[in-house]
Amino acid sequence: MFRAFIFIILLMSSSLFAEEFLSDIKLKEIEEKIITKLDKKKLGEEREFYLNLLMARELYTYEKYSFAKKYFQKVRSSKFSADKTEALIGLAQISFQENNKTELKKDLLNLEAFYKKNPKFSSGRNQDLIKYYKFIGLKEKKHGRSEFKNLKNEILEFNITEEKRRNFIIEKKYKEAFKLIDNPGINTLNVGYKIEHDLLNVLVNKKMIKAEKLHCFEKMKKYPKDWSYSILICTSLTEYLKKGRVSSKSLHNLERYFKKRATNRKHLLSALKGLQ
Repeated sequence: MFRAFIFIILLMSSSLFAEEFLSDIKLKEIEEKIITKLDKKKLGEEREFYLNLLMARELYTYEKYSFAKKYFQKVRSSKFSADKTEALIGLAQISFQENNKTELKKDLLNLEAFYKKNPKFSSGRNQDLIKYYKFIGLKEKKHGRSEFKNLKNEILEFNITEEKRRNFIIEKKYKEAFKLIDNPGINTLNVGYKIEHDLLNVLVNKKMIKAEKLHCFEKMKKYPKDWSYSILICTSLTEYLKKGRVSSKSLHNLERYFKKRATNRKHLLSALKGLQ
């Protein structure tokens, strides 16, 4: 029975992202259908805990941060006794992605309080993550990169250079930005880093790049109508590489997306327009 619930959620959540324009209203409608199905069943605290965590994880993967945040918060406030690290770190990551220092500070305090109360769930890596976000997100200079021995160097390095890359992109110094992100470690990171690498790669190397070699290409083929900025940018890059220009429709879709979402990534759209 529990597996059936998971299947319903995965099936419905995967269908969400096949929409050409996934508005918050549409996502809310599908979310309500899932809740209606689940409300008919009497779920215990444990099942509810893991279903909320699963929904949050799926939504976060597809960059639906406002909805993912809601489910991570449900996990955080659950009375079920379990390791809430994924949800607490997920909330911190969303605050970091949104450049919301006030919320990030609260998220890190919640993490510290959870580990103080539940030391068995703490680890060297998790403690390093707290220091790391204080350093890179809150700009606390008392923490240095030498403290993050339990974290992957690639993740640390890409995030530390993020502000430099953003400034280089805004200044149209694409080669300098590309040098900071072009190394094999990019293959281990999430789609946000990979799409930035793809964009800079095309801006620097132009049509020397084959569309099929873009990090984002396979995902775009699988979900061509996915309404996430990574797929929208990937569609634009593919158009440029195959047709020599980015369509006005693709640019319009990106402008609509960045008007209300992921505003801290809007510099990527400005850079993309440089391909015109």
